[in-house]
Amino acid sequence: MATLPTSLRTWLDVTAHNLDTTSDNAAVLLPKLAEAGLFRLGVPAALGGHGGDVTDAVAAIAAVSECSLSAGFVCWGHRTFIEYLLKSPNEALRNKLLPGLLAGGRAGATGLSNAMKFLSGIEGLQIKARDRMTTQAVLEATSIGLRYPGESRAVLETFDFTLEAGEIVSILGPSGVGKSSGLLVLGGLQRPTDGTVGMNGTPLHGVHPRVGIAFQDPSLLPWLSLEKNQFPRPVGCDFSSC
Repeated sequence: MATLPTSLRTWLDVTAHNLDTTSDNAAVLLPKLAEAGLFRLGVPAALGGHGGDVTDAVAAIAAVSECSLSAGFVCWGHRTFIEYLLKSPNEALRNKLLPGLLAGGRAGATGLSNAMKFLSGIEGLQIKARDRMTTQAVLEATSIGLRYPGESRAVLETFDFTLEAGEIVSILGPSGVGKSSGLLVLGGLQRPTDGTVGMNGTPLHGVHPRVGIAFQDPSLLPWLSLEKNQFPRPVGCDFSSC
């Protein structure tokens, strides 16, 4: 069993009950664990750690848990995320996140936390299951391709997208990869070069009153009149005529 620094052990002994029953010290827990150097255990010195291996980190988590299960849980989740970064081939992401994680200025966790809380009886499992074989997509795009006139490079290639009822979906990516163009296609404001877009199983060939886009800036469709820029418009109206 690892030996915790005296200052951390004393603080945990005093605040353990409070940590396990309230959220009063939630904001200071992670910095306290980091200050004691626990997150640097098992991390190579070249990456800002104290060396050793992951068993040193596990022993420290066990020692913290002896004082407070809440503190041990936070320590485990944070150190597990660090371990993910250490094993990841994404060096740029590791270099960006690891210093803050080791210093306790950035919080990390793992999706396994939900399962552990469920198994410990802390809270219910925060997931819902559904049969994708019998659930019809509200909005679906298949093999979308998009190439603007005069451009040699395609903006989108074989882009697939499915949105089911009740879902909230984010499309992430660096600038210039086609996120906005993809949303214009999904919203019926841009005709794709290839592929199809469907709404509740019906092909979507233009704008639809149930599909809306909040633009970053106030926008009008320059090829339409002022009157025709108003919503709603007929279901499936063509890009050039609606």
